[in-house]
Amino acid sequence: MAFRRRLVLVGLVALLVVSLLVAALVGNIPLDWGQALLAIVQSFPGLGGVGGPVDPVVRTITVDIRLPRVALALFVGAALGIGGAAMQGLLRNPLADPYIFGVSSGAAVGSAAATALGFAALGALSYPAAAFVGALAATFLVYQVARVGGRLPVESMLLGGIAIGSLLAAVASFIVYLDARRHVNVIFWLLGSFHTAAWDQVAVVAPLTVIVGALLLLESRRLNALLFGDETALALGVSTDRAKAVVLFLVALLTAGAVAFAGISARSTLTSPPNVTSASRAMLR
Repeated sequence: MAFRRRLVLVGLVALLVVSLLVAALVGNIPLDWGQALLAIVQSFPGLGGVGGPVDPVVRTITVDIRLPRVALALFVGAALGIGGAAMQGLLRNPLADPYIFGVSSGAAVGSAAATALGFAALGALSYPAAAFVGALAATFLVYQVARVGGRLPVESMLLGGIAIGSLLAAVASFIVYLDARRHVNVIFWLLGSFHTAAWDQVAVVAPLTVIVGALLLLESRRLNALLFGDETALALGVSTDRAKAVVLFLVALLTAGAVAFAGISARSTLTSPPNVTSASRAMLR
């Protein structure tokens, strides 16, 4: 059984690598695959002179446009997958997902508010940073609402998340409605997209996914105990409320990072219409 699991894992990793390469090599503009692969190899440190010169256009399309999108999609998908598995264990429901606690709605409020206030202190990262803060604030609000007598029942977490999420979604829609022209980029962001992916975004999401994913893996035994119910978990020596709070916070971090850069609909889309600032990049896809 162990050998079979390892074999499946190796096969899945190989399939992932192949799919990433195909995604980077295939697009609206056909490229010479040899040149594109050479551009990818030369992008690694210390390998810049391997294989000879590469067409600058091929390098730009492959390394600067397609690869960031592929890498961001990889880590966003991993973040949402890990978060979804943790939420299903925490809520003991196979239909649960990371969005259940209003994380996406909080991110939408943060982005819309940042646009309305003209927040640009962090440059290109200002927009995602505001979404990240909004998502974490929504999670904290759900946590406070769900606490009953100092405890954290699963039912209260679920109902509190749905209620707070609906409220914040209405707030975000109202802010966008007040000035739709100013919020055109927020509207595109709400649709979900990897269209404007860049390496600086990958540099934020990648370590966040790896570190928080590893921390959630350390909580796997407590999550397994929670699957049998709070009473059984307590009998096994698990501090249920602490475990729930830790898992909730970690999932919020993962989801906030994914939503901030890829939009609310990241779980169901890989492309969206270009926004007004990226039309020129769309021509190179």
